[in-house]
Amino acid sequence: MTTPIETLCKGFPNEFVKYISYCRNLRFDEKPDYAFLKSLFKDLFAKNSFENDALFDWVLLENEAKINTE
Repeated sequence: MTTPIETLCKGFPNEFVKYISYCRNLRFDEKPDYAFLKSLFKDLFAKNSFENDALFDWVLLENEAKINTE
């Protein structure tokens, strides 16, 4: 909690700073704006011209583990 967000997110896109700042400033009883939070990363995804190939890290690791145990 005492680590400055800019230090915590050094080397990462500014969307991470916005996300953590937003979350840290939420009151306990406040409902998060999930659409806003999702849009931060969806927009970053599009800005970087990434393609949704539906391959996630855990899928790749699972497949690799299966190959290594066969």
